[in-house]
Amino acid sequence: MSVDDVSRLLIVLAGFDWVATAVIYIAAYHYREPALSERASTSVILSAVATIAALLGANRLGLLHIDSGLATVMLAGSLILVSAPQFIWTAGLALGKFR
Repeated sequence: MSVDDVSRLLIVLAGFDWVATAVIYIAAYHYREPALSERASTSVILSAVATIAALLGANRLGLLHIDSGLATVMLAGSLILVSAPQFIWTAGLALGKFR
């Protein structure tokens, strides 16, 4: 598999990721299950990370032109976003929401 193939795969997976996020979010709205609502919030964050990866993949394929400085900021932002659920869960634990 070439780097271009990986870039294309990132774009496709980001699309599927947003579809899955929409399904989870709609289910969380209808079922009002706290754990499902938490997963929906996490899914939105992870879909944002997938979108950043897709944008970087599109840049690699020449479909976009993203300055290298902006690409670095996007990569750093995605790493920060990946950590967000842990911060949310830790705060919930500290506030006694899991007891």
